[in-house]
Amino acid sequence: MSDRWNRVCAAIVLLIGVVGSGVVLYASYGFGRVHPTVADLLAGAVTSVTTLIFVGVGVVIVLRGHDRGRLIGRLLVLSGLGLLASSVGSGVGSLYQDGHPVPLGAWAAWTDDWVWVLLLLGVWLTLILFPDGRASTRTARVAVALGLAVAVTVLLTFPFTPGNLYDLPGVANPVPPVPVLSALSGPVHAALIPLMLGMFVLSAVCVVLRYRGGGPEIRAQIRWLGWSTLVTVLFVIAQNVLPAPWSDAVSVATLLTMPVLPVVVAISVLRYRLYDIDRLLSRTVSYALLTGLVVAVYVGVVALASVLVPEASGSLGVAVATLAAVSLVRPLRRRLQDVVDRRFDRARSDARRTVADYADRLRTMDTFQEDDLHDVLSRTVAPTTAWLWQPNR
Repeated sequence: MSDRWNRVCAAIVLLIGVVGSGVVLYASYGFGRVHPTVADLLAGAVTSVTTLIFVGVGVVIVLRGHDRGRLIGRLLVLSGLGLLASSVGSGVGSLYQDGHPVPLGAWAAWTDDWVWVLLLLGVWLTLILFPDGRASTRTARVAVALGLAVAVTVLLTFPFTPGNLYDLPGVANPVPPVPVLSALSGPVHAALIPLMLGMFVLSAVCVVLRYRGGGPEIRAQIRWLGWSTLVTVLFVIAQNVLPAPWSDAVSVATLLTMPVLPVVVAISVLRYRLYDIDRLLSRTVSYALLTGLVVAVYVGVVALASVLVPEASGSLGVAVATLAAVSLVRPLRRRLQDVVDRRFDRARSDARRTVADYADRLRTMDTFQEDDLHDVLSRTVAPTTAWLWQPNR
């Protein structure tokens, strides 16, 4: 595939991500709906941020990485688009179920019933194949085959489940049943939770085996991924095993762990120079976080205004939220970029600190020191040769 075609596809995917995130937010907070619970308030914002991080990091890896890294980038894009499609289907389908006149509402709800498996497939394969995109052990090859089998089974049976939909039982399935596939949907539904938990555990085992069997470089690259995998697997298991009062609390924590995977992949790529990606990925992470924070501020102010001033919630909330979001963009961008550079792009952060220290020293110097300037240049831009021209006094 040519570079131009890659860039066109990347632009289309990013546009879909941005537009879809807006649809998710509007479906969550539009139509005069107010969500009083913390989980509902977080759901739209976290989903939008997670989608943008998944898609943004994946697109950058596909565009800037070597061939061995592009598969990981495509898997991240697959996860982001799967999450986006499921969230759009859930939001629009919920509005349709509540009686709002949403175009294609039944089909959106139908999409939410099965498209989520693309998110899980992308996450599983990313955990199994990171960082080189290869299944190097028999356990990894079995895990890849099992993950693909689970995804294909869901895609072939869930869309043809007869009667009402599984996630939105108030909506009837708009697709006519297919006798053979519809008959299999019941057993697949019953076995789905054990299969999902088994795939998460098997993916974590693959990460551990690759860590134990790799050299120092491989271990350093997947150390961040190992910790994030452990946290994700524990939360997923707890959410599906604990009884109702506790599972609701764990579901909020699980929601907050969703952006962890693309973030730790970005950390590994930046920190260990994977796929020859440098500053561009740092910018992607910082702007994705900036977008998420601005959206969270906007949504929070609108929800707060709806609660405090119900009679003027529409105009007042939107106006105040817009002003607050716009005023926070510049200071938040500077602070986030500094934090991201310190954590993920140490070379640039150290260079900026060196230049700032040298500028402070220049203000207090009585005489100019040529050696000091050469030392600053060697630690920042590292030229092979350098000359200093000074005019005659």
